[in-house]
This record gives sequence, structure tokens and C-alpha cells, in this order.
Amino acid sequence: MRILYLLAGDKSKASSRVRAYWPSARFNDQGIDCSLRRSNSAMDLLSSTASMLRSHVIVFQKCYSQLDYYFLRLAVMLGKKTFVDIDDAPSQSVNPTTLKYFRLMCIKANAVFAGSENLFNYCKEMGATVHLIPSAIKLENYGLKESFASKDICLGWIGNGKHYKADLIAILEGPLTELSKNFDIKLKLIGSSYEAELQSVFGNIRNLQTEFIHSLDWSEHAAIDREMSDIDIGLYPLLTNEFNQYKCGFKALEYMAKGIVVVSSNVAMNQRIVEDGVSGYLVEGDDAWIAALKQLIQDQNLRIQMGKAGRKKVERDYDLNKVADHTLEIIMNG
Repeated sequence: MRILYLLAGDKSKASSRVRAYWPSARFNDQGIDCSLRRSNSAMDLLSSTASMLRSHVIVFQKCYSQLDYYFLRLAVMLGKKTFVDIDDAPSQSVNPTTLKYFRLMCIKANAVFAGSENLFNYCKEMGATVHLIPSAIKLENYGLKESFASKDICLGWIGNGKHYKADLIAILEGPLTELSKNFDIKLKLIGSSYEAELQSVFGNIRNLQTEFIHSLDWSEHAAIDREMSDIDIGLYPLLTNEFNQYKCGFKALEYMAKGIVVVSSNVAMNQRIVEDGVSGYLVEGDDAWIAALKQLIQDQNLRIQMGKAGRKKVERDYDLNKVADHTLEIIMNG
């Protein structure tokens, strides 16, 4: 069995790393020959033709351009199994051309691997065959948190500051301004991407300590694990909008894998991943954010207890090995 992954990015792109590089490594361990190639241009696809001809299965991970569609059609004509893997809304700009070819690919492929329930329902309504394949965690990449602060609590966030700037500012500015009046807290943004507005807004909150990690080698799991190690409370603010409703909750899974309690917006896949009051809190509005964070800042034992519960949930439901094995079963039988 040979599988070809066509990708929107390399290991530094989260979706490519989590939904292609990680599972393909698991498949390789099981004797499956996996190839991973970029699909960002006609030249990329042309150079992938030989790999496609040698492969039995083609997975289009977040690739759904017009060129990808014709490449998929060619693969189908040649008797290849084809799958579309999606972990975000198919178009941030709701571009009708993008959505057209995404829909055509979903219907033409053997099946779609959807990273969230909302994406599952979205693709199902198109008439596609869909499987819910959540984004999963490679647990060995995330060392369990060992030290727990009793003061100077670090509230942390990890991601791409360019994409999440509006969410961070709109949701966190008010609560952090209020909390910093009474508590010694630190905000750590991992991946702030030199965004001046993030530095200005949070850097000017009185008494709030800040640390901006602007860039990171996202392909190096040890660097990610190291920067997350001093976080006491993981933050996952998401605005309620059309794009965010399809999110797959990977940030929450990263915090939970390290045994870090999560405070998250009550949207999208987070509602399934974070067990409110068990592994963290699902909140809406300034008052709820303030109340949840205040309780966790004051209660070290509660942070530890919820962090352990989160890790157990990841081990049970979002372990990469389990999810990859389930995916391979679908590929083999689909």
C-alpha cells in the first residue's frame, strides 16, 4: 500500500504537520509507504504525477483548488482511492470558486475526513461520504507539566498571532485589565508574529506582565514543548463567527496534553473537547472569563486536578496512534 499526501504546507504549518506528517509516520511504522508533497501550483502537481501513478491512495489535505480537482479526477480515472482532509472552513473569504471546487472534490472523492462535527455536517449536506477524524495529539511530543506556580500565574496562548489577533484582543483585553488590578499575572503569547497591536494592547495593561514569543520553529516539537512548559492556564479565545465555528480545537488539545487547564470560548469543537468544570471552563463574555480565570489563579490544586483530567481525556480520545489506526482502517476498507 502506498499513500500520497498532497499538502498546503510543510511541517511548519499546523494542519499539514498534525493531519499528514504525524499520521503518515504512524503508517510508515506499520509498513505503509507514504509520500508527502506540496500542492500550491500547477508545477507542484505536475511534479507529483509520478508519485500519484505509483500510489494506491491520494489524500488532499486542505488542497481544493481547481487544479487539485482535475488532479483528483485523473487519479479517480486511474483507479486510485481519493480522500479530502479538511480541518478548517474551506474558504475564509467565502470565495465562490473555492467553495465550488471544494464541493466537487468532496463529492468525487471516496470520502472526506472532517476534523470537527460542524465540518462533518457541512460536508454531509453536500452529499459526500464523510468520516469524523479529529485532529489528534502525538503525546510523546508533549511532556506532562511538572512544576505548578502558586503565585505570578502565567496565562498562555499558542498559535499564529496574525490570524488570531482580533480574537485575542476582543476577548481578553477586558478580563485581563480587570484581573491585573488584583492579581500578579503574566500573559505569554507564543507565536505573536511581531504584531504591533498585540504588543500595544496587552503591553499597556497596567500591572500585567507580558512575554511575546514572536516566532518559533514549529516543526521542532521540543521547542514548542519547552515554551509551553511554564504556562499555568491555557487560553483559547475565539470570536463567534462563520469561520471559527468549524475550528477543530487543536490548541485546547495541546494544553490538555501537557496537563494544563484550559479556559476556552464556548464555540465549535471546543464544546466537545473541553469538559466544562472537569478539564477546564467553557465561557462567554467578560464576566465569565473573569470568574473562571480568577478561580484558577487562586486555586493551584484545582489547576492541577483539571490539568490531569485533560491529559486523561487526550489519552483516551485524541491519541494520534488511535486516531491514525482508525483512519487507516477507513482507507483500507473505503
